[in-house]
Amino acid sequence: MKTERAPDTGARSVGRTGPQNQTLKRDAGYDHIKALLIYLMVLGHLLTRFGDGAAADGLYLLIFSFHMPAFLFVSGYFARCGPKRALSKLAPLYLVFQCVQFLTDALSAALSGGDWLAALYAFQLFTPRWTLWYLLALMAYHLLLPLLETDDRRKMARNLLLAVLLGLAVGCNPDTDNLLALSRICHFMPLFLLGYYEARCHLLGDLITRHRAACRAGTALLTAALTALLLCSGWPAAWFYGTESYGTAGFWWYTRLLVWAVALAWIFVLLVWTPRRPLPLLEKVGRNTLPVYLLHTLVLTALTEAGAGQWFRGNLLVLAALAALIAWALSRDVFARLLGRIRVPCGQET
Repeated sequence: MKTERAPDTGARSVGRTGPQNQTLKRDAGYDHIKALLIYLMVLGHLLTRFGDGAAADGLYLLIFSFHMPAFLFVSGYFARCGPKRALSKLAPLYLVFQCVQFLTDALSAALSGGDWLAALYAFQLFTPRWTLWYLLALMAYHLLLPLLETDDRRKMARNLLLAVLLGLAVGCNPDTDNLLALSRICHFMPLFLLGYYEARCHLLGDLITRHRAACRAGTALLTAALTALLLCSGWPAAWFYGTESYGTAGFWWYTRLLVWAVALAWIFVLLVWTPRRPLPLLEKVGRNTLPVYLLHTLVLTALTEAGAGQWFRGNLLVLAALAALIAWALSRDVFARLLGRIRVPCGQET
């Protein structure tokens, strides 16, 4: 993914006074976080298709407890208050890949002898397929950023509280998993907004810098506690999808608060333990996460249709290595350049 001005990539310097006074520079630590998260996303989706057994289920739950909340946090950290520029890239990508997903479904149906015409007739625009809800979420957040942009910490706290209340309120809707990914957009908005404000006030970054040794000791214990909690609690993975309505699978408003707390704890662990010194391989993947995000689903579909699961189903080591290979291959610059062409021109932000 290109990093100069993409809505969810790149790196930002700590100094900033407003939307027009932004300086950009590389931050190896956040590139490393993005590389780890996109790898875990690919691995999690491989586990969905080809995982088998209690170990795979436990690893899947661990991954989904934080990988998308952390991704939205990082996306917020690198977001710029310029909805026109963001939409000029995100909207065309959403439209193209929404069509691609339906064409893929039709092709899969044709190859399996199914009704491929029915798959085509099922096309719709406003219910995102599989991972595409993330693009809709970014579009919604960037449209709201002009209203949420502030350097006043009291207003930041107010806006975060409003985002939390919105995330809690959306769980009352029994049908939030469909139109425009409403539930996910509201569920993950506090994480995106927290990342956006962290780039401006640096509370977490300053805390880690001042007390790095204590933070590392504390987060080592926190990691063990979170892992034990998730693996022993029997919580369903669906709690972490951001699509649950209250009353389903034991999910209530306080459950959503608990899910957010777990995600925030994992984000803090990542910020403390991710190495800051440049690691070229991870930086390369971290700079080009969008091609991996959008294209890995097509790779997984191809593997499924080819019957490749018989070669590595249930083998966690092979799946982990395959996830690394897919993430590395799709993060090459050629894919970033290809996706960079899918955009509409936009004028200067006003």
